[in-house]
Amino acid sequence: MAPIPKILHWVWFQLNGGTLTPPKEYETMKETWRQLHPDWKYIDWDLDNSRKFLKDHYPDYLNLFDGYKRDIFRIDAIRYFALHHYGGFYVDTDVDCLQSIDCLRQHKVVLALNKYTKNTLSIYNNHFMGTVPNSKFFQACIERLPTASLLQTEKSSYLSVMGTAGPFYLTTIASYHRKKGEIYTLPYQTEIRLFTHHERHSWKLARNIMSDVIRIGLATGGLVVGGLVMKQAYQMRH
Repeated sequence: MAPIPKILHWVWFQLNGGTLTPPKEYETMKETWRQLHPDWKYIDWDLDNSRKFLKDHYPDYLNLFDGYKRDIFRIDAIRYFALHHYGGFYVDTDVDCLQSIDCLRQHKVVLALNKYTKNTLSIYNNHFMGTVPNSKFFQACIERLPTASLLQTEKSSYLSVMGTAGPFYLTTIASYHRKKGEIYTLPYQTEIRLFTHHERHSWKLARNIMSDVIRIGLATGGLVVGGLVMKQAYQMRH
């Protein structure tokens, strides 16, 4: 099996038509990745090149992408398409690198656990993901997006963001593929030796409610969201 390509993906959108530019500290964090991976390719995704990419390579999903009610759903979704097509690693812009991640390239798919995961409940975070091109796992992540889009709301509620294309959505798909041995789960203690997630996005806001959401959100490997719509829709295909 060929290793995961030496490609690093970042996503930054001007949220909901705004003019907010990335903070300078984010560019500093991105530079830590460049310094430790000097021979890698880097792809920065924004709204314009994301739409062009989907039009060229995944045209059947462009209407879904354009129809999302908030940019946060587009930001979460585009990473699945980018990773499926190119392979490589996706990293949030608020993550800085401590050591080379070349050691992870031997795996087919790499996912990182959310650090607020407790006991035996495993929630995957989407701040760091890696894969070979055209993996079955990320193909599944793409194919289930239309069903999950039913969970989106105008106000980007926590559960809506997490379930539409975010970590709860990712975990739902992973619960099936992990059983087949297709996913390498990056232990949190290994993660913190390789990179630091500064949580400048939704996870920082979620700390106080994560435990309760996990407790009610997982059941027998599927998410209890919208009357188990995600679990049932997924099982119908397998």
